[in-house]
Amino acid sequence: FEHCERLRSAKKILLAFDRPRQPELGLGSQNPADVDVVWSVNDPRLDGKTADEKWDAVQASVKDSVWFHGFRDRIKGAVLAIAQGNAGRAIRLICIKGGPITNLEQHEMSTITNEVERELDEIKLDATITLQYVSYSKFCREFPR
Repeated sequence: FEHCERLRSAKKILLAFDRPRQPELGLGSQNPADVDVVWSVNDPRLDGKTADEKWDAVQASVKDSVWFHGFRDRIKGAVLAIAQGNAGRAIRLICIKGGPITNLEQHEMSTITNEVERELDEIKLDATITLQYVSYSKFCREFPR
């Protein structure tokens, strides 16, 4: 993610967003309301469940988190602002493939993109938004350090 932040700071990309960190590992902070969120299928609270049940539990828990609602709102607001500031220009959203939480985020991106396009249509603003999913290595080839 540091590479994405450097690109954003250098104005080579407009937006970079990452999932929350785990304070118990010394990786930043999260909202106290999210302390009980099940972020991983390896969470011991899911012991004894099938793989599908674990994934369903993670998705449900993360989708109910303060972080996920904030993620949705921040991404949607940022894409709307970028579209409004670049009327008539194509906007490419690049999602870097990753693990289960990233997959959940990416699943939500198509919904967010559709909502943004509807809102832009309502205010008669023309924007073409494309959504692209790439591996980190492909991203780095397109946006070298």
